[in-house]
Amino acid sequence: MGSRAHYVIKEGRHHRVFYSQWGGDDIELDLIPGPDAALRFAERQHAAEGWVDEVMCDGAALLDREERRLLWFGFCRDDSSYRAAVLRVLERTWAGWRVEWAHNGLADLLAALGEDTEQVLAPRELPVPEDLRTPEEFMAAMPGFTFNPEIYPPGSQLPATLPLGPFPIEEFTEADASGSPRLVTVRSGGEVRAYASSSGVAAIIENGLHALDTLATWTPVTRLARMPISGVHLDADARTAGVWTGRVLYQEPLRSADAWPGWKWEVWGDDYSEQLRRADGAVDVPEPDVPAALDRLGARFEEHQKGGGAAASGIMTLLTITSALRGAAANNGLEAQVNDDNAFLHRPMELTAAECAAVRAAIADCR
Repeated sequence: MGSRAHYVIKEGRHHRVFYSQWGGDDIELDLIPGPDAALRFAERQHAAEGWVDEVMCDGAALLDREERRLLWFGFCRDDSSYRAAVLRVLERTWAGWRVEWAHNGLADLLAALGEDTEQVLAPRELPVPEDLRTPEEFMAAMPGFTFNPEIYPPGSQLPATLPLGPFPIEEFTEADASGSPRLVTVRSGGEVRAYASSSGVAAIIENGLHALDTLATWTPVTRLARMPISGVHLDADARTAGVWTGRVLYQEPLRSADAWPGWKWEVWGDDYSEQLRRADGAVDVPEPDVPAALDRLGARFEEHQKGGGAAASGIMTLLTITSALRGAAANNGLEAQVNDDNAFLHRPMELTAAECAAVRAAIADCR
């Protein structure tokens, strides 16, 4: 449980790695006060010797003091307008620094440090314990796990490892209104069709050519109600593809190259205009509503300074759960042993009045 974040402070050839169990969801709120405050905040976190894997890491920032470079990524509420507002404010509060988005997430930070990015690859297989050899035994031990009976019939012997994906891609619906859609455009037979997906672009790429079959069953769209957060263009005629994102790619499309035999992929950073150019007008996409997003960013910053936000909410939820477990155990004459050493690894930001005022002024200047 948590929203994990890494912070790296690089000075010359040396760097220090820090970790927070709860900093990922709100990482932008701890960065917008500028480099001095962000460095102070990072140094307050838990000194780490290793890394969580790339999928488990919800946000990370590399602060290179010598190069005056900030390389980072975060959740940004899964909202393209909110992300655009954050980037606009960072341009002001990090003046004189190079602010860059880590499109490959944690792997980009490791690459910047000269470290092997494979050490943060998320596993794609789950080892099956020797005493859980049938679907029934496995599901009894792990109630949240289910099996497709067509692939793993009841009573059958499970393999030594189970694949963790690719997961089916899903169509964006009004029920997904809290987040931004992913735009998928497909050129086939000389015609371009557009689709809205709620699945991340990395998942779409991981599905390989099967994604084309799935998309063919969806209802094409000609207009999106809001700016997408990521996009994929698939040209089945030329066997070429491109991807852009305001989130992270988890080392795609390189990692799933074998799932696209004969295809050539391009990565466009966060440049959505390249996809729209290739879509030949098949879909209308609105511009990000930055003014409204700046209002949301300002409100979230104020809440963050009062001790609210994702970290406080998550910790309180965890305290409630552990307290209930201890109480239930005590009622039955037992004692619950709860190891919560890692659960509360987060030190909140402490800003001066002047630093808070500077953030408010930067947000106001962006309007």
